[in-house]
Amino acid sequence: MSNPGRRQFIRYTSGGIAGAALLAGGWWKWTSMQQPMMHASGLGADADQLLAALGGAGVLGEWIIVEHPDYDQPIVDLTQQLRSRLQLPADGPVPAAQFSEQLQQSIQQDFAAAALLAVQNWQLTRTEALVAVLRFKTAGVSAGAIAQAPIEQQIVKIANWGPRTTTAGTLPNSFGEGFSALWFDADNAPRWAQIEINNRRLFTTYRENRVLVASFQGQREFQQQLFSQPGEYPITLHDDMSNSWQHVGNFVVTEAAANELETTVAAENPAFCKVKNWGSRQTTAGVAKHPQKDGSMGVWIDIDCAPADTRLSVNEQSFKTHSSNGVITSNIPPEMFQQPGELSLSLVSESAGTQLEIGVLVIQPN
Repeated sequence: MSNPGRRQFIRYTSGGIAGAALLAGGWWKWTSMQQPMMHASGLGADADQLLAALGGAGVLGEWIIVEHPDYDQPIVDLTQQLRSRLQLPADGPVPAAQFSEQLQQSIQQDFAAAALLAVQNWQLTRTEALVAVLRFKTAGVSAGAIAQAPIEQQIVKIANWGPRTTTAGTLPNSFGEGFSALWFDADNAPRWAQIEINNRRLFTTYRENRVLVASFQGQREFQQQLFSQPGEYPITLHDDMSNSWQHVGNFVVTEAAANELETTVAAENPAFCKVKNWGSRQTTAGVAKHPQKDGSMGVWIDIDCAPADTRLSVNEQSFKTHSSNGVITSNIPPEMFQQPGELSLSLVSESAGTQLEIGVLVIQPN
């Protein structure tokens, strides 16, 4: 199968569609090219000329058919579906201007309704998918699109993001299905924006007009490799529609293994035993795991020994604890978990003059 760079996609010759305001992914770039030999789509000569100019869409259509076989339909059926989606007449030639205008509106409506299709770790609208498959069916795979280097610029202001670090061999913010996910609090981020870490795109979804969630779902080999190697890995945000990107930060994987951490903790904190387990390790913004009567969230730490004056430190704020049968409990007030972020937990003893790090409580976006 052909596999050109994913940015080597569509550019129109006619200018019938305003380039920067168009189809998702920036793949739909317009450029002059020699019209390929093609079968008639049934949309008329004007529309066929525009389809022919979609140089990279043939490759995209090929990918779609492989990953979504239900799109492998006869040209006449694809054309009728596209006519219906674009609210075009059921038959007869379609003027270029009308085709371009209706195409743009349909794509925007698909984004608003989240009518999307995942292809090669990208998200396409259902309208784009139909157009790409129709281009592949009528003209096959043809080159001609000219890729332009994306521009580094601020796409959106990111208020917060996380998790930001883990130790080698430990999956951060891991879900039951065995994959990690990162979240980004960014007001009015483009719905089609994608997160990339260490030059690899992640499956990115959009929630409630401000939160992007990028997961390693479907990329377990890459996930395992990334989180097993200590280092700093750049995270970038990409808006392919405007052909731009911005640096977000670096995800840090530290060298210390779990057993090395336990040895260090035991040596540096003789007043405390090693922590066997603790929880909860994650919650959703505004949601109290183990809720208490006053709205606070209960936290428990399974530890065999600790000084009598032990207190819980949460982001350097200290709270009273209770101890019973080797389990220390405490409460975190609701104002500390209203927003997405991370809370660093540790046990402190003034009499022993020492502190024992517990871990990080992750507050995910709701």
